[in-house]
Amino acid sequence: MTTIDSIKPRSASTSLPRTVRTAHTYLGLFVGPTLVFLAFTGLLQTYGLHEDHGAYQAPQWVQRMAQVHKNQRLALRHAKPPHEVGPPVPEPAPRSAPKAPDHHSGAPEAKAATVLLKAFFALVAVSLISSTVTGVWMALRPQRTRMVHLLIVLAGAVLPALLAAVTL
Repeated sequence: MTTIDSIKPRSASTSLPRTVRTAHTYLGLFVGPTLVFLAFTGLLQTYGLHEDHGAYQAPQWVQRMAQVHKNQRLALRHAKPPHEVGPPVPEPAPRSAPKAPDHHSGAPEAKAATVLLKAFFALVAVSLISSTVTGVWMALRPQRTRMVHLLIVLAGAVLPALLAAVTL
């Protein structure tokens, strides 16, 4: 039998961690879709897959996603129509003093370091995507909170998509 004396009010020491955990869950669910998007598009950009170079032609969807990531707009930048092109911009005059040689740009160590740095950033992007997807999955598992959590995830996915569509 429960008496009034046996019921203890929640202390601040137990309610604060619960509040922080709940806020962390809601914020994580809301920003999760955008975090996955930014990590994925950042991974594509790390390897230059959003730009044409040589024989490679970047798919338009990759170019559009890079525009959202880099410039917060969905529209691709196109060359100005001929009637909007202004006078040619003159090339800057060469400096009289010679430029100091860049000792690191052609060095094998610099190239290896760049490859390793890109690989590290790729690892971070893949890890961020997998941990975010895992966190969303874990938050959606309990049946009693699934609908609320699913609505938060959908809001976090739809809101930036709508805002990006407005930038067209």
